[in-house]
Amino acid sequence: KNEAAHLAEHSHCGFLLDEGRLSIPEQMVNAATAMKLDERPTTLQWALSGGEDYEVLLTVDPARRAELEKALTELSLKLFVIGEVKYFSDGIRLKRRDGTVQLIRAGGWRHFK
Repeated sequence: KNEAAHLAEHSHCGFLLDEGRLSIPEQMVNAATAMKLDERPTTLQWALSGGEDYEVLLTVDPARRAELEKALTELSLKLFVIGEVKYFSDGIRLKRRDGTVQLIRAGGWRHFK
């Protein structure tokens, strides 16, 4: 499972992720191009199903967001807001750039399988 799926399962919540806010590094685009893969769906799938090795996913009460951003800034780190917490029954959904919303699968690397 990806990190959002783990967090949702253990916290009994769902998520609405915003496609426009997901980080797609240039190196990821270059890798998809070099592999002759369709760049946009490939990099989006990679962003949704990986990343725990280089990013940390967390939730924070909106009332404490500024406090967290300040603490992270003092550590030379940056907070990227990529979505919001929803009801568990909502699952994990993706708000596409065109405004449509779709349910996403809990993909990711399955270690030891």
